[in-house]
Amino acid sequence: MEVDSIHAPVEKRLKKKVIHVPAGYIEMLESCRPICEYDPYSVKYLSHDYFRDYHSLEKYKNIRPGSKSGDPVVTDIVALRFENDSISYKLSFSDEYSPLPASCIKRTARDDPTELTTLHPTCLPIKKSKWQHVQDLKPYIPKNYHSFYHELPYRQ
Repeated sequence: MEVDSIHAPVEKRLKKKVIHVPAGYIEMLESCRPICEYDPYSVKYLSHDYFRDYHSLEKYKNIRPGSKSGDPVVTDIVALRFENDSISYKLSFSDEYSPLPASCIKRTARDDPTELTTLHPTCLPIKKSKWQHVQDLKPYIPKNYHSFYHELPYRQ
């Protein structure tokens, strides 16, 4: 499978590397495919402010293309396509895409999708007990990584 050609070098490199902080995974992933051989993997580090709150947008109750007995069901779908505000489906790879019926759409108050609010205004805190467990592991981590773990936000 095509995805195996990506996973294999990642797993191979990961076996030889000790990673102490999440950013170490980015370095490792980017080094899995040297520039001299191919283009390196593109890795995007996502922070809490990347994620948006989509609850106010129009929703789909389901993606079943039919509504009555004998009509196509979800397991008959072989392909879905998401474009702008609509979902199209195929029941056979040789078919053209058909839009999902209007009965699948649940209408809600609609905001401008370009002005969605951030889902989490700050980093999500971990439990105090988990934070304490991480602190207990610091003696086994090089000192230059301690500040990352000490500054993790936690809740009581």
